[in-house]
Amino acid sequence: MSDGHTGLSNTQVNQGESGNFKLVLSYLKQSTGQAEFVIHATSNALYGLGFQPDQFLSKIGFTAYHGECPFLQDHCFYHVMAQTQQSFDGMEHFTQTQAIHNSFKELAEEMHHLFMLFQQEEDTLNKIGLKASRQSVFGQPIQIEIQETDIPLWVNDVKFPQLRELEAQRGVLQKEIDQLNQFLPLLYGTGSALETAVIHTLKFLGLA
Repeated sequence: MSDGHTGLSNTQVNQGESGNFKLVLSYLKQSTGQAEFVIHATSNALYGLGFQPDQFLSKIGFTAYHGECPFLQDHCFYHVMAQTQQSFDGMEHFTQTQAIHNSFKELAEEMHHLFMLFQQEEDTLNKIGLKASRQSVFGQPIQIEIQETDIPLWVNDVKFPQLRELEAQRGVLQKEIDQLNQFLPLLYGTGSALETAVIHTLKFLGLA
């Protein structure tokens, strides 16, 4: 099991912060050819009483790292966000990888707000003599699968004008097809499927 730090190389690829929380996203390559996107998090705030940042990070699914984190120059909490079975140069140019970066940035921006919500919950439960159950916000690491046939994002900037035009037409046609498909249950549907189709029809005709 990965400790989020040990491998052939571990490179910082993104960072963010909110409130007293600092987060780093690293790309950890393993000797097996696999790689991981790892979130490293820490907070320099300590409160005299009540819910602490370290408790919060553990509660939402981070694991304490007992060595020295090369990115946060101190102890950190880490979580393996995503894994890929093969690592190769240029992975950052694919949609799947960009989605990881987007999710990380959103988490980093909302970390302080999330902490305040958990702190409020903890304080409220303590007042009434209850204890919150463990509420990890993370599931299993996302599995990134990039195929040789996948198109890098940079290709969108150099596509032939004719191809761009055809893709735009396809988008419009697909939208029209999806809209018309909503009416098909009028021909065969019963129950809720038929009711939904009738509602779509009335809205389309401007009668609802």
